[in-house]
Amino acid sequence: MGAKETENIDARIAEVVTGFGARLVDIVRRRERGVDVVEVFVDHERGITVEELADLSRSLSPMVETALEARGAYRLNVSSPGLDRPLRFGWQYSRHAGRTAQIVFEAEAGERTVVGKLLGEENGVITVEEGGELFRIPFEKVRRGVVLPLFKETERKRG
Repeated sequence: MGAKETENIDARIAEVVTGFGARLVDIVRRRERGVDVVEVFVDHERGITVEELADLSRSLSPMVETALEARGAYRLNVSSPGLDRPLRFGWQYSRHAGRTAQIVFEAEAGERTVVGKLLGEENGVITVEEGGELFRIPFEKVRRGVVLPLFKETERKRG
């Protein structure tokens, strides 16, 4: 698929996603064992349900199939971005407010990392609380932001 076709299909995918009231986070293409794989990552400020993802996948499938028919087999995966995917948009920081996040950003003294409670994004500034200190980070200074999984310690009873 050439650059122009890729651009066209990306725009069409974005239209369908927007039509569902969701937001396009990313489109990833790769070849895996002779099969074209198209991964479409979508989300919503309130989160997105499995049913919504399935409906979106059914709507996108014919379009992707038509675009890739000359190349043969393909696989379409439509999902929400997992915790392992970096946050790419300001609204994602607000969506995950209250969760623990790791933010790597450009500071005066070089690159800096904070790990703390994500308070959200407002007017292009990400706010994180780490150890009682508030960090206000301009979005354009963020190099990478990820939500960290929360692991609850479980008490084991010994017999």
